Amino acid sequence: MTDEVDAGLTKLVQSLSARPALHHASLAVSSADGQRRWAGGSGPQGSAEPEVRPEAPFFIASITKRFIITLVLQGHARFGA
Repeated sequence: MTDEVDAGLTKLVQSLSARPALHHASLAVSSADGQRRWAGGSGPQGSAEPEVRPEAPFFIASITKRFIITLVLQGHARFGA
């Protein structure tokens, strides 16, 4: 990743976590060939710990359905029916 892309993605994650309705933001991006990857996270702005740590709570509500269906579809695409 270039420095400009890294800075832009970092700014995006920070701006997302600054929204009043969000607690934390985490983003991971990978190229189709897996050669380029970026991951980052941010906590609430102005908090004592704005960095996202493994023990930080994530409020995922009911979006787990999207994760499950993504795994199912990936498995179907890889192994077929």
